[in-house]
Amino acid sequence: MSAPHSKKSWRRKLAAGVRLASLSFVASILVAMVSTPLDAQETIASVCDRTSQVREAILAELGITECDDVDLSNLAGIRSLFLNPSGNVRPISELKSNDFMGLTGLRDLSLFSNQLETLPPDVFAGLSNLQFLQLGNNRLSDLSPDVFADLDSLTSLFLNDN
Repeated sequence: MSAPHSKKSWRRKLAAGVRLASLSFVASILVAMVSTPLDAQETIASVCDRTSQVREAILAELGITECDDVDLSNLAGIRSLFLNPSGNVRPISELKSNDFMGLTGLRDLSLFSNQLETLPPDVFAGLSNLQFLQLGNNRLSDLSPDVFADLDSLTSLFLNDN
């Protein structure tokens, strides 16, 4: 009788060990996920993938030369971006949805005198501190009503000469 009891006992211990190992494995994955700054990695990747004029303006504002060196805290500290074509800066004809992602502290944004015909509906998503937005002298004609949805602090919007 002790032999079958031993097998059952051994099976229970094995099953408990497997469950414990599985829980330990899952816990180690969760710890790795929590300790890896995914937001920063996603933001860093997206800075490199932004419209070239936007990327260059962000880097110039931060005094950083490589987009891979930008992290989330850098982006949150930017207060103003002026993307007006002049000198060597080409006019912007199209913006990407993620161009202003992570710029949560942005208060002033000027896109004056570019060649924008449309704006992605979520291009200004997350810019709840934006107060001044200059979109004048572009080619904008039909904007989604959602384009300004997140701009809770907006006090000045310029859409003249479009």
